[in-house]
Amino acid sequence: MTFVLQKVDFRDEASFFYKTSELISGTTRCDLENTTFRIVAGNIEKAQHKETRGSGKNSRTVTVSTNIPVRAVVLYEQKIDFIPKGANIENYLSGQFSFSKMHSVLYPELQVSSNH
Repeated sequence: MTFVLQKVDFRDEASFFYKTSELISGTTRCDLENTTFRIVAGNIEKAQHKETRGSGKNSRTVTVSTNIPVRAVVLYEQKIDFIPKGANIENYLSGQFSFSKMHSVLYPELQVSSNH
C-alpha cells in the first residue's frame, strides 16, 4: 500500500484539528485485517561518527552520517477491523488530530539561565 500525504496549511494551534481523511489518501493492494493507522511525529537527530573499515594495509577511517529518530509522539491512532483490496483508505479514516501535542513533547521551552 502506498500512502499520499496531502499538502495542507500547517496550523499548530491547540484548538485547530485536521480531519485524518483529508490529510491521508491511498488505495489498498490487498485485504487489510486488524490494521492500526498512526500519525507519529519525532525529532530526527543527524550525527556523524568515524569508524575503521578493513584491516591491515587496507584499513581506512570513514565518516558515517546517521539519522536517529528520538522522542517520537503519537498524534493519531485508529484501529480498523477490515479494509478490502482496492479500497480508498481515506473512506475508513474517521478521526481528527492536532499538531499541538508535537510542540509540547518535542520542542522544549526556552530555558534561560544566569550565564546565558
